[in-house]
Amino acid sequence: MTEEDTDHSGFDIAASQRDIIEEFRQNDGKLGGMFEGWTLCVLSTIGAKSGRRRESLLGYFEVDGRPLVVASAMGSDTNPAWYHNVRNNPDVTVETGTDTYRAIATIPEGEERDALFARVVEQAPGMGEYQARTSRTIPVVTFTRVGAGV
Repeated sequence: MTEEDTDHSGFDIAASQRDIIEEFRQNDGKLGGMFEGWTLCVLSTIGAKSGRRRESLLGYFEVDGRPLVVASAMGSDTNPAWYHNVRNNPDVTVETGTDTYRAIATIPEGEERDALFARVVEQAPGMGEYQARTSRTIPVVTFTRVGAGV
């Protein structure tokens, strides 16, 4: 366990994340509690430093049939670790609860990013609030399926 896996109160963030991901998988992508009604995915990346497989539960969006996630980190001034992993190795796995696929992650910039982010904010206004909390431009990450059925 690393320092980033536990907050200062002793809460094990990594263990909590694993439990939520297990519930997600057992219930075809549906979660209760604070995640009830959200469309989520499990994004599997390869750790940029560790080389290990990493899993993150994220909000999952589609804009004009294009799947994507947002590196909001809830409006933090730094990008989440999974985003650094994607930048280092864009070969990822996406699980929606009913569909699992390998994909290549792409990070749109400029006007393309802005248009996608605006559409995400239409679906989830909280994303706009996250952007207002930080001076960084919150990245959007899109996925292109690879392999069978593409």
